[in-house]
Amino acid sequence: MKTAFLRKIAIIAMISSFCGGCNFIRIYQCFQGRIYERSGLNRNTITLNDVTVSLWEGGTGPNLLLLHGFGGDATLGWADQLPYFSKHFHVIVPDLLWFGDSTSKNPATIEDQVHMVNELLKHLNVHSYDVLGISYGGLIANELALANKKQIHKVVLVDSPASSYTEADYRELLSRFGITNAHELLLPTDDAGLKRLYEAAYYHPPLRTKFGAKSVIKNLINTNRKQKLDLIDNLVSELRTIQDRTERISQDTLIIWGEFDPVFPLPIARRLKDELGDHAQIAIINNARHAPNLEYPEQFNVLVTNFLIPPSGAPLTHSH
Repeated sequence: MKTAFLRKIAIIAMISSFCGGCNFIRIYQCFQGRIYERSGLNRNTITLNDVTVSLWEGGTGPNLLLLHGFGGDATLGWADQLPYFSKHFHVIVPDLLWFGDSTSKNPATIEDQVHMVNELLKHLNVHSYDVLGISYGGLIANELALANKKQIHKVVLVDSPASSYTEADYRELLSRFGITNAHELLLPTDDAGLKRLYEAAYYHPPLRTKFGAKSVIKNLINTNRKQKLDLIDNLVSELRTIQDRTERISQDTLIIWGEFDPVFPLPIARRLKDELGDHAQIAIINNARHAPNLEYPEQFNVLVTNFLIPPSGAPLTHSH
C-alpha cells in the first residue's frame, strides 16, 4: 500500500540523490513546512530560561498537544496529521528537547521533557487540552497526564507502553532485534541499521537511496547524538522505577497500535488496556508496525478525531 507520505518520501529521496547528496532532511522539512503553512499553521521559536523550543501551532478548535516519537520532530513526525488536525483542533506541536530545533542546557531526561512542555503551555496560556503521543512521545504524554489531571481531558497513546513497560519487555526487545542496547536500534550509524529501523517502523518501508540514507543519519539521527544517547540511557535506568509504580492515568484514553509492531508488540498494548481499565479503549491498525500514523494516515486521523470529538449522536465520555 502506497500512502501519500511514502510517495512524498520517494520523490524527495530522488531529488536528494539527483542533487548529489543535498540535505535530504532540510529539503523534506521545507517541503512539508509549506504544506503546514497553507493549512494555517505557524512555526515559532520560544525561549524559556535555559530552553529553546521550536514548534508548529495553529488551527481552530479544542487544544490538542502532539508529541512526536524518538525518530522524528514536529515537522517529520506528523507528515499527514497536521493539515488534517488543524481543521478540527488548535494544535500545539513542539520539537521535543534535542530533536529538531529544540535545545536545552539541562540534562537530557524525560523529566526535563515534561517540564519543558508544562512551561511551554503555560507560556502559551493553554490550560485545558487533550494530548496525543506516539512511542517516546507517548511516555511523555503519560507523565503529563499523571501530573495534570485537571488540565488534560483525553489521552491518545500510539504504540507507546506508557507505565506498562518492564525490564523483561526490554530484554525481549534486545533479543528480538539481536542487539545489546536500544542505541543500536534507535540511533543507527550505517545503512544496515537504518534499514532495520525503517523495517521496524513500516510494514511497507519507504524507498531509501544511498544519498538519502547518508543525509538521514548525518542530519537527523546524529544531530545532538550525545543527548539522545543520554535520553535512552535515562529511560532504561528508570525501568525499575516505572515497573514499581502503581498509579495509572485516569483520563479517557485511546490506545492505537500497529498490528505487527516489533518494537512494542501487541500484547503490551493489551496489557496496557487491562491496566487502565474501563476508561481506555484500543484500536488496532492492521498491517502496520511502529508508525501507523505515517503509513495509514486517513484511518489514523479519523480514529483520533472521532475519539476526541465524538460524531454527532455518539455518546460522550468524560474523565472528570
